[in-house]
Amino acid sequence: TILTVCSSGDQAFNAILNGALTVDLFDVNIFSKYYFTLKLAAIKSLNYEEFLDFLTPKNILIKNNVFSLDTYLKIRDEIKNEEIKCFWDYLFCHYSGEVIYNSKMFCKLKNNRKDCIECNDYLKSENNFNKLKKKLKDKEFKFYNINIFNDKIQTNTKYDFIYLSNIFDSLKAKTTLEFIKKLKKIVFKIKDNLTNNGMIGVNYLYLYFDDFIFNDYVNILKFNTIENKNLSEFEYIDFPSYFSPKSKQKRNNDAMMIYKNIKK
Repeated sequence: TILTVCSSGDQAFNAILNGALTVDLFDVNIFSKYYFTLKLAAIKSLNYEEFLDFLTPKNILIKNNVFSLDTYLKIRDEIKNEEIKCFWDYLFCHYSGEVIYNSKMFCKLKNNRKDCIECNDYLKSENNFNKLKKKLKDKEFKFYNINIFNDKIQTNTKYDFIYLSNIFDSLKAKTTLEFIKKLKKIVFKIKDNLTNNGMIGVNYLYLYFDDFIFNDYVNILKFNTIENKNLSEFEYIDFPSYFSPKSKQKRNNDAMMIYKNIKK
């Protein structure tokens, strides 16, 4: 049983493919729910190549394949929420696919098709995509429109895993110590929603040995920081970086910061 930030929806789809029985979603941005619902309808209605053509440009320069109106008309009946269907109907009636894709609704850092496939298990093969399609047949998803930095999750569900991805990249703090204090306060509030021995994937750390800036944010939880005694409650799993997947040098590793809800 998993709770994950919604964002693009890919975390949820990868989790279902890899065995999650229940996946709930949260996001401060309500439009992530709308996009997730569109993508869910597309997976259910399209084959592998049609899905890729609809949601990812064939290359960074040619984008006229994305958000095709003809393809949207194939999938719109799978959108069961009438408010969300009206939202997408309006956009597809008034704007071209390329305008929608390049709008501020989506991340300004666009991934090309190759990156989308490499980053997502459910897109790594047509077989994986079809497995996910079968698993999604009777799945339902709860969505919480909350700011998890401030809001408590109003649910009686206890989760085995809560995935926060990179939301702490947007946590503002003047010093590293202030950042750590804020992070711990948020995590210790969220842990009330964990099962015994449940875990939180607190933050994905890119190239965590390096002092560098990613997406305009300082890599504040770099290696020197995570050894800080103030973070002794957390564990770190490191692995070859998304940026350097073939590298065997530890300096090129990414890491996941983990909190385990171990009952003593």
